[in-house]
Parts: sequence; structure tokens; C-alpha cells
Amino acid sequence: MPISKLHALIEAWLSHPRYSEGIRFRVTLPAQPGQAHPVPPTIPNTLRQALEKLGIYNLYLHQISAWQSALSGEHIMIAAGVGSGKSLCYHLPVLHSWLETPNATALYLFPTKALAYDQYQFLQTFLDALPFSPTERKSFKKHIVTYDGDSTPSQRKRSREIARLLLTNPDMLHYGILPYHPYWQEFLANLKYIILDEAHLYRGAFGSHVANLIRRLKRIAALYGANPRFLMTSGTIGNPLELAQTLIEAPVTLISNDTAPKPERHLLFYNPPFENEVTGIRRDATDEVLALAQELLDHNVQTLVFLNSRRGVEIALRTLRESLPNTEGIEAYRSGYLPQDRRWIEQSLREQTNRLVFTTNALELGVDIGGVEAIIMIGYPGSVTAYTQRIGRAGRKGQPALGLLIASDNPLDQYIIHHPEHVLERLPEKVILNPDNPVILYQHLKCASYEKPFEAGESFGALTWETIEPYINVLAHQGILRSSFNRFTWLDKTQPHRETSLRGSAHSTIKLHVQAAPTTSLLGEVDYESAYWMVHPGAIYLHRGDVYGVETLDLESGKASLKPTHSDYYTEPLLETQVTAYKAWESQDFSWGTHACGELHLTTWLKGFKKRSWDDHTVLEQVSLDFPPLTLETTGYWLSLNSRTVKQLVDQGLWTNTPNNYGPNWEQQRQLARARDHYTCQQCGARENGNAFHVHHRVPFRRFSSPEEANHLENLITLCPRCHRRLEKAVWIRSGLSAVRHLLHHLAPLFVLCDHHDLGSFMEPRSKLSHNQPTLVFYDTFQGGLGYALQFFDRHKDWFESAFEVITHCTCQNGCPSCVGPAPEQGSGGKEEAKAILRAILEVKPAFHG
Repeated sequence: MPISKLHALIEAWLSHPRYSEGIRFRVTLPAQPGQAHPVPPTIPNTLRQALEKLGIYNLYLHQISAWQSALSGEHIMIAAGVGSGKSLCYHLPVLHSWLETPNATALYLFPTKALAYDQYQFLQTFLDALPFSPTERKSFKKHIVTYDGDSTPSQRKRSREIARLLLTNPDMLHYGILPYHPYWQEFLANLKYIILDEAHLYRGAFGSHVANLIRRLKRIAALYGANPRFLMTSGTIGNPLELAQTLIEAPVTLISNDTAPKPERHLLFYNPPFENEVTGIRRDATDEVLALAQELLDHNVQTLVFLNSRRGVEIALRTLRESLPNTEGIEAYRSGYLPQDRRWIEQSLREQTNRLVFTTNALELGVDIGGVEAIIMIGYPGSVTAYTQRIGRAGRKGQPALGLLIASDNPLDQYIIHHPEHVLERLPEKVILNPDNPVILYQHLKCASYEKPFEAGESFGALTWETIEPYINVLAHQGILRSSFNRFTWLDKTQPHRETSLRGSAHSTIKLHVQAAPTTSLLGEVDYESAYWMVHPGAIYLHRGDVYGVETLDLESGKASLKPTHSDYYTEPLLETQVTAYKAWESQDFSWGTHACGELHLTTWLKGFKKRSWDDHTVLEQVSLDFPPLTLETTGYWLSLNSRTVKQLVDQGLWTNTPNNYGPNWEQQRQLARARDHYTCQQCGARENGNAFHVHHRVPFRRFSSPEEANHLENLITLCPRCHRRLEKAVWIRSGLSAVRHLLHHLAPLFVLCDHHDLGSFMEPRSKLSHNQPTLVFYDTFQGGLGYALQFFDRHKDWFESAFEVITHCTCQNGCPSCVGPAPEQGSGGKEEAKAILRAILEVKPAFHG
């Protein structure tokens, strides 16, 4: 068997001096054949002929099982990997029903517009393959309709009139269909199937909202005499049956025997080698990715590079384009792009004219992207499920595939790189949602009351009247509902749907307009909360590798004005968050302090922003802003140290929260160090050019009893601003409590199915949460909370033990990004402080060194 080009490339990397040191773990998963059988005779000839015209003569066993279960009238959940043909499992029953009864309708719900558009294209292709006359085919095709936020008013009106297969998303069902259900009467009366694709995304608050949305949908469908069947799909998760039954509150048949063929997969775990093992500085992960991506480009391997932030995507694209003479076929893909831009990038991937695309999780889902061969991830995506989804995006055509995880220097990545079994052997996480969350349930009962009056004794989904009656009575008491003869009718002038967001924001998106005289064009959009820090006045905004300066931001009108620029800097927001009110649900006292969980009211101020140089990331200027604060009603977990624990740490010299006073001889010693080092950076060799370089203490300043000892010339080293910034990341320079915050925040996805950005955290030296004691706060970043607080409260010991393991086994001397993390320009502290705090919390006795 000839060796694949990927296998040959990996072998070359293993012998290459640059890459071999970084490859910490390698495993090859052999190809697996699929289990397929001829198309069963129960599938009508028209569908069979269309399948054959599309080159499909056999179906996988799980597809046949789905067909048989759907034909029997069962609700089904198909749980299988990427590229396993899950979409055919729901298309075949829907098309069979529609062709048999032309008035029959189906509602397809996709979590993203991209998925809806992708399946719309497939349905159009499938109809083209049916053995119909052109006139018949055209008649059927016009009844397949996409309905989303990009639809014009005239398109929406036409959708209500002609739709038979309606492809939309939960948000449009919530805002555009259920409140106006009389206009959709014919569609709803003939509703046979409801499709929930990629249902594993319905977790946390979003999933809880969707479950209540389905309660409302079933209630309105029943009003028109419909009792639709649910056909659901999911990626690989730990509880697909439980998720399905929670979403629709009915018995579900689970089909989880993924019988599609699997390609040969080469999985690599790569840790950028140390530049300086003592300080803990590693080669930059993005630099390593760009070098490896260049190798893949040179070998004509089509590649997706996943990053965990939109800004990271744009910076990587810009950096690579600047380093290559030919940038054709190198693109980015993320939320916020215009629909036509996303469609073009998707099509170019399928046609392989785009050879390398940087993306966020926007391409993690099942959009058809053709024959991608390699996946690179900068950083662990936070869950086994997301990792599996991402590596599954390569090899869909059966060719060998590469999955390369490159660790950044955050503690979670370093934990994973040393414990690959966590990803490769651990069962996927369970999806957690709570439809009966009182806040969410109350919002949807308001919406349901607006859609159709409640009758006394009526249930809401699986909830009895006894359960929902208190909510209905509150609405009546508030004058929102009118109670008359055991019937509760909407009375209020407001429309509750507009006040209820499924995705955690009560605001609409901000449109980004580019001013380029004499015209203005729409560039893209960002969500309201992100606009606060991404497109404030003066911000630098990156879009598909191009640079724009933000002129104005009007949050009320939902518009930001941008101009193209050639800025030599990027911007970094200065945010400050405080707890302004709270209500504890649970609390527990320990010898070291207290931990608790409950409701939080947070206020965040945008104080200004920093301008940082693209070249060396130094701060060029700090600009103040006067912006209205954002408030967040959410849930959180917090822990505080008591006075006894703080005193113990102070007595050990392991508690610092004040900035350094470098003493009267500092300026003289700084000049002597620069002269001794010939005004040259001792890390990278760069020479001063007009601006004085920085001088750094080799052993942290606070470890000395006097400034004179700390400022001894042998303890000083000259560094350029870029190397000093990186070294500051490696040596923790605030308090150990902040180090623990950083560590716990990054390890959180090991214990709850959350994205790093779903969780906010901060440290307060004197917090009102704990009678002015030093406190760490971890909170859900979505309005109303996502349900993580109780999970952290229940699993705190495992969480803290993992943090202690990471910091104890890290090989650095004083702290580094792989353990206590960066906090530049903020004072001083150290690894030992953080270790001492965790030791106190876990009541671990210090090791004796005699």
C-alpha cells in the first residue's frame, strides 16, 4: 500500500529539528470500513432513482434504522460522528411524506444560518435528481424555503404563503412564526415532521430556551390539529437520548450505531518547545501554526485552522498573508461576516480553491466543506465533543486525515498536552440543560400566553397546571394577563417575544458600516455585548485580514461606522467589573474560608483602551473613554479566604497585593545594566533604536529583603519590549490569588461543558461578597446564567485538585503561562504564592525538605 502524503509529511516532521521536539504524542487510528446494505424496498422508487442518480446505491445501517423508525412513526435521535450521513436520515422520511401528500409540511430547525443554507442546497440538488418533468420539479422546488434574519419582508410574506419545507432557526421560530401563527395556519395544520439538527448545541441557557420553545411549538401545532414527529441529530455526546427526551418531552428511539466508514486519522499533540526553560517561555503557538500550515500548503494539503477567538483568526490571517508572496486561497471564516462572504468561502472550500482557512467554531458544524485533509487547532477547544467535531471535518471523502492540536501556553492546553488520554479515552461530556429554570420558564409562559390564552387546568409541555399556575397568577397579578372564567388572556401592550432572547442577549446586533467616500457599505455585524469592547470609538477592527478604524458607535441605533486604515497598532480594551448585588443559594464554611454560589448583579465599565504595536506588542498609548456601563444579571460561584488564612500566608511571605517600590538606586542600576549589555536585548539580540530597552529582575524583586539587594547588577538583564512582555507572562506579577483565578478559569472546561468565553472571572482584594475578604468570582457571561454555578459548587474539590496538580508539576521556577498565567504591568507575586493558596484550600501539608 503506497504511503500517503500526510504520513510522509509527519515522518518528515519527526526528523525535522524544528518540529520533532514539539510532537509530544502521536497516534494513528486505522481506517474502518462502513456497514452498508442496498437501499431497502420500503423506500419508494422515486426516491430510490434520485439516490442512484446521486451515486448512492447503498445506505449505512444507521440510515436504514432511521428510515424504518421514522416510517413507524417514532421520534428518533441519530447520534453519530461528522460525515456519517445524518442529514439523509431525516431528508428521506420528509421527502417521502411530502411526495406522498403534497400538502404535508416539515419544519427544519438549524442552530445556524449556514447549516440551513447548506441543507437547502442539498434539497435542491436532490429534487433535481427526481424522475419528474421540469415543470413538476420546478413546482416542488419553489416550496422549499429558507427563512432567517436575512430574509426581506416580501420574502417572509411569500414564505408564509408557499412554504412546505421550511428551513429556519430557533430564533426565527421564536420571533417570526409563533407570535404570528394565524398567518402560518396552513403550514402548521399540515406539519408532519420537525427536524432538530446538531441538537448537541442546545445546551445551557440556549438549550433550556429551545426546550421551552418546543413546548410552545407543540402547543400551537395542537391548536391546528397537528401532531408532528421529531427527527433529531447530534454529534458525539455523553447523553444523546436524555438530551432528546428533555428537548421534546416524549419517548425517543436512539440510533447511535455509527456505521459510516472512517478514514485513517493521524492525531498529533504538539507543544511548542521552550525558548527558555527556566522562565517557562515557549515558542509562540501562532508562529508554530503558521510554519506548519506553510508546510501543508507546500504539499498541497487543504487545511482548516481552528482558533478559539475571532481576533485570533484575523491576526493569524493577517500575519500569514504578510509573510507569503502568494496569498491566493488563504482566507478566514467566522461569525460577523456577511452571508454572501460566508457562502463564497464555503463554496471555495468545496471547490478546493481555498487551500487554507482560519476559522472559529463557525466551521465546527456539519456544513459541507468538501475534501479538507488536515485540521489544526490552536488550543484545546474545551471539550471532547468539540475536539471530535473538529477533527471530523477532515477526511470526509475517505482520504487519510490529519488532526493536529497545538497547545498554547494556557494551563488547560498544558494539562491536555500532558494528558492526551483525557481527549482520546474519556467519554464525551454530557449536555446539560434545565427547561424548568424559573427565570426561563417565566419568560416562555409569557410568550405562550401571548400566542394563545391559557385555560385553567392546562399543562405546558410535561408541566402540570399545578406547576405553572403560580407563574400564571403572577402574570395576572401584574396586569399582564386578564383572568376571566378560568381563562387567562393577554392584556399587556408589549410583545413578550421581543423581550426574551434565546441566546442570552436582549439586544439586537450592531451593523458595521464602512465609510469609503462617496459610498457606505455594510461590512458585517457583531453582537451587542461584543460591540462594547470590539468596536468602541478608536478601536481597530480586523475583517478578513483587512484593518479598519472605528469612527463612531451608536448602541441605540445599532450602528458602528468604520474606515479602512493602515494602522501600525492594534487596540486592547480596558474593562473593569464589579459585583454590585448578590443572593447566595448555597454556601459552605471551611477552615480556610468560604465558598458559595448564587445570583450576581455585575456592572462592567469600559474605561478606555491601549494601543499596542503590531511588531513588539508594546503599549504606545492609553486612551480614556466615557462609556455607559453594561449590567449583567447572572449566576456565579465565588470563594473567599478568611483572615486566618491570609495571616498565615503573610507570615510565610507569600501574600502580595501592592506594587513594587524599586528604591532610590533603581534608575542608576537600570542605566548600568543597559550599558553593560551594550543596549542589546539579551533574549533575541535586538539593539536599541531610539527608545530605551527595559531592564528586568532575573529573580523577582519581592524575593529580596531590600531594593539594594534586588537591584544588584547581576540580577538585572536588558530586554527589548517584546521579550520583556513575554517574560512578564512567564513570571507572575500580581498576587497569587490572581494566579489561582487564572488557573481555575482555564481548567473550568474540564469539569463543565462550557466554552472558556462562557465564563467570566475576576479577583477582588476586598469583596462585599465576603465581608471585605479577598475573593475569586466565576460567573456565567449570559443574562440569567447558564447553570454552571451549582456544578462548580458541587465539583469544587476536583477542580482545585487539578489546579494544584498543574502548578505542582510545572517545571518552571517562578511561574509561567502554563501554570499561573500572564498579568503584565500589575505588581508582583509568584508561583509559590498560588501553590500556597491552593495548599491551604486543599489542606495539603507542605513537603518537608531537610
